[in-house]
Amino acid sequence: QGGTSILYGMHMFNQQKVLCICEGEVDSMSMYEIARQVGATERWLCSSLPQGAGSLPKVMENCGHWLGMFEQIVIIPDKDEAGDKFKAKAKELLGDYDLFELDLPDKDVNDFYLNADRNIHEIKKYLKVIVPDLLAIEIQDVTEKKEIFHFKSGFPTVDKNWDGLQGEWLSLLSGKRNSGKTLMAKQLLIASAKQRIGCYYFTGEEKIEKEKGKLAMIGYGKQGASVERNGSINGAERFVASTEALTYFNANYAPYIKMIDFTMTGSNIFEQILPDMKRAIKHGVKLFVLDNLMILTNGTSDATQKERGKQITIIQELKKFVNTTNTHIVLIVHPNKGGEDISGATEIQNFADGIMCLNRFDNIGDSDVKDKALATLSERFDGRHVSSLLKFTKGRDDATFYEMGLVFEPTTGRLLDANPAMDKDNYHRDGYYAVERYTKDDVPQYDNQYSSK
Repeated sequence: QGGTSILYGMHMFNQQKVLCICEGEVDSMSMYEIARQVGATERWLCSSLPQGAGSLPKVMENCGHWLGMFEQIVIIPDKDEAGDKFKAKAKELLGDYDLFELDLPDKDVNDFYLNADRNIHEIKKYLKVIVPDLLAIEIQDVTEKKEIFHFKSGFPTVDKNWDGLQGEWLSLLSGKRNSGKTLMAKQLLIASAKQRIGCYYFTGEEKIEKEKGKLAMIGYGKQGASVERNGSINGAERFVASTEALTYFNANYAPYIKMIDFTMTGSNIFEQILPDMKRAIKHGVKLFVLDNLMILTNGTSDATQKERGKQITIIQELKKFVNTTNTHIVLIVHPNKGGEDISGATEIQNFADGIMCLNRFDNIGDSDVKDKALATLSERFDGRHVSSLLKFTKGRDDATFYEMGLVFEPTTGRLLDANPAMDKDNYHRDGYYAVERYTKDDVPQYDNQYSSK
């Protein structure tokens, strides 16, 4: 009592190559007598568990390093419930070794040794190989395909490329500062709520009250904004959600959108957000929009973990989350200085199922390059004034990459898909955002001077 749990018989070790493990000391001594009579004591070391079948885990803690000296391990379980548990635990803990079971015809090895009808010289014929279980499963065991949900994104080109927003999918939305990433993400929320899909929105840069007003403007349409001059300097205009837009939002969209901002979490943001996302599943949430990776990376409790290590941990957890919950996550990220690849660890892009990169032409410094790009795009999109271009740089299991031209509509603060209509009738019927529902004369011809509002 109070000693260390080790195998009975370890003191007899003398370079034997086969370790025999019985459940009790008497069985071990009987096994030793069998080994002596068949001339195998130099090869077999006969031992037993210190406190019966259930003590194997403790033995592994204390003697695990010692087991590697043997070529083979043979377990000799009793023919009872405890013996079945011993066998199952041995299969789990000793499966990496060359493992065998001595499947005797009697209750235990002592009964076998004392049974006059048994020939102990034939003991080896009762040896059976134990094949360890795998985490992997055999393909024939997969009998039915899990149904993956799909719903419209509000952008015909996104749906053409990715078959809409679908479950088990982690999307990255990248773009330079003020390129419209957060605006596009908000439109995905409204499009989802329009279809009565539960949404969860983390905003790391604005408070909920301000974000709600922007969502209301987007969701209400051209009459969703009112021009406010009171209190503004020199009569500057700014668009805010109208009373009608907020009322409509509360009645039609708010029930489907859960929001949390950076003021509602502590310093370890992601460690609080992830459990809340898991709870949100029980509220019917299928779409998660997280703005943004840089904010989520801040404040991880492990102070020794480097920045890229934090990013890898977060992206792995998010990918695991969508796979196990059949949900869709849109994670806003930032590009590197070149603007093409995503800033941070390579694993961020590797784990993602889809990547979109948004470029706004006001962000192009060289005016000649900007004018040439806009002229080229104007040709491609039937003369429409395209203010931004969305590039699809990754889509898992699909190589369909239509680029998406976008038109900014300042009165509602929305981005409109300027591509030739894809499934045009359904989009217009459902009230989604494609320029095709307007005539060319109605397409807003702004030069983006209001885009910051």
